[in-house]
Amino acid sequence: MEYRVLHALDGHRAPINCAAFSEDGSCLGTGGDNGYILLWSISGGTLDQHIKTTQGPITTLRWLHNNENDGHLFLASTGANGTLHIRSIFNNLICLSSFCLCTSKILCVHTLLDGPMEDLAVNDDHTFMAAMGLGWVIVLSISLCTVVPLRYFIVDPVPDQPSHRALARSCHFFNNGKSLMVCFLDSKEVIAWNVSPWTQIWCYKLVTRIGSTAYHDTTQSLLIWNLHDGVDIYCMCDSPTEQLLHVQKLHIKTCDLQICAVQFDATGSAAIVGGDNGKVSIWNIESAKPMQVLSHGKGMRPHIYAQHE
Repeated sequence: MEYRVLHALDGHRAPINCAAFSEDGSCLGTGGDNGYILLWSISGGTLDQHIKTTQGPITTLRWLHNNENDGHLFLASTGANGTLHIRSIFNNLICLSSFCLCTSKILCVHTLLDGPMEDLAVNDDHTFMAAMGLGWVIVLSISLCTVVPLRYFIVDPVPDQPSHRALARSCHFFNNGKSLMVCFLDSKEVIAWNVSPWTQIWCYKLVTRIGSTAYHDTTQSLLIWNLHDGVDIYCMCDSPTEQLLHVQKLHIKTCDLQICAVQFDATGSAAIVGGDNGKVSIWNIESAKPMQVLSHGKGMRPHIYAQHE
């Protein structure tokens, strides 16, 4: 697969922290360091909505649906102030309902932490959402068409105990959405829990620290930017002593220990990897060789990706 430039979207006036495609690929949401969320039309490459939030820097965006196939979508966002907001989006952005605007309907607001949220994940059938930050793992049940669209399901560790010592960097649902893995930066651990009932399944310690990660459910593969010499690729296995099997390494040189983004392509056969030189590399995972290099300009650091399948 050859990548090419479709649009250059110009609208943010601060660094962009996150990006996410809607499920049908018609809309791209991007979140900025100044608290703005921009919604873009992919067909025309135009800016459709410009939303000022009260969340501080936007850290993650995730699209949700209500499982009723009525075309009604929702956009979840987390902020540096520890809040989780959900906005209603109707009929391909003809009408936007947002509790961050005084003239719009408030759907859902939660203050989860006293500091920034690191990541937000949603399982395949959109019944559970996992949020992380400051060493806490918070799982919420989702029922968007009810009076209370989000309910606390689990907080780990429990509120009267100290949070995990290491910074949780990312989380991914797996096992058909029944399990959750969380990747911790400095402890080098990947910990997996069964969601219901909430029980730890395994804990696997890596040799290197964990920067950014990506998980591909079909191939059961995990990409890890290791903050040392590139990207490590692991596959999940059923062994009681070896839950993650190291299968490949992508050797990537950087000038510093900047955390760069990683992502799978839709098939899971290629890795999309950022760098500190303004370029994005597309790697064949089996051969561990780059297939294509995309340039984003001198001195620019591509640090977020969104992939639509």
